[in-house]
Amino acid sequence: MTSSISENDAPETLNMFGHLYTSRVPNMLNVVNTQGEILVMQVLKVIGGDSPRSVVEFMSDILMAFNKKYFDNLCRWLGPFIQQEGFPSFRVTQRQKEEFARLILKERTNKRRLKETVTEFSLLCRGLIGTEYAAQSYQSLS
Repeated sequence: MTSSISENDAPETLNMFGHLYTSRVPNMLNVVNTQGEILVMQVLKVIGGDSPRSVVEFMSDILMAFNKKYFDNLCRWLGPFIQQEGFPSFRVTQRQKEEFARLILKERTNKRRLKETVTEFSLLCRGLIGTEYAAQSYQSLS
């Protein structure tokens, strides 16, 4: 798996994760159990700044899918990543990461609110809070 998702890959990646919502893929639970933690790590890396900002918006859809269908797994996977120092960015504190995880796990139905949470955390990770870009990002969410 590559270390980042490009803008061109984002729609395909999102489409692939769309299968998380459906039962058309017979062994999806097996895939989630064997690869889910790696997928969540990659999503957090993207949010943390390893990929262009334009693909961050797709990460909330992936997190929502995991949160709705595989909540217990997501809870278990987030813990070690949140505890890891400097992951997904050295710009965020342990407390900010814990709050981010809490907000993700809390939001299982409101896609807009989850997107706001992901966008804000990504801006924190990238050191963009308080910039013109951050102001525009917040404005586009409302």
